[in-house]
Amino acid sequence: MGARLFNTLPAVIITVLAFALLVSGDNVTWQVPLKDNTKKIGPTGKMNITWTGTHGVYEIPSSSCPSAFAPGNGQTELVKPQDGGNYVWQPPADAKAGSKYYLTDQVDDNCKKGLLLTVTIK
Repeated sequence: MGARLFNTLPAVIITVLAFALLVSGDNVTWQVPLKDNTKKIGPTGKMNITWTGTHGVYEIPSSSCPSAFAPGNGQTELVKPQDGGNYVWQPPADAKAGSKYYLTDQVDDNCKKGLLLTVTIK
């Protein structure tokens, strides 16, 4: 019995470590308004954005909400509006410390109502 437990222990440790890596990183509840509208993550970090209700995810070029959402001119649609969901955001491969990225929601006036996240690379 003891030998069998000892033989399975490495597999258990590996499973626990893999799960810890999977859930590590920042989590953001995508809601109006955001409870915390700034996040700092490392250049290889990940941020899990989850929501209920209808939301989408857009990357915009500044902290100013655009008058209209359309891909181009620094705007990128990351997730089309959908009812409930999640999205894992990662900085681009060339992200440098101090770089800022702005994520918002293109649904209704959610950006103007406070669903605007500034992500700074640390």
